[in-house]
Amino acid sequence: MEKVREFALSADDIFEELVEKDGYRLNHVIIKPGKIFPTHPTDANITIIIVDGILTLKLEEQDPCHYNKGQIIEIAKGVSSELGNTSEARTEVFVIKS
Repeated sequence: MEKVREFALSADDIFEELVEKDGYRLNHVIIKPGKIFPTHPTDANITIIIVDGILTLKLEEQDPCHYNKGQIIEIAKGVSSELGNTSEARTEVFVIKS
């Protein structure tokens, strides 16, 4: 039947792996203001669902773009990316890797 999982309801900086099975992973990430993850090639096809705040994302040599709560971003495997939170409020996302 169903399996219920919980994710953190917090304002703190969080990276939690919620599910890993059948060729996909689901992560929950809360990014504090000013935090930027280092540039890295994506290790899978990525879908990012923004549920709160603003996500700053720089892909390859493009200028950084800002995405808002309610947007979904897809990134192909192997694309060099840098993401983070350049705003003054927390950013919360779910990341699906397949």
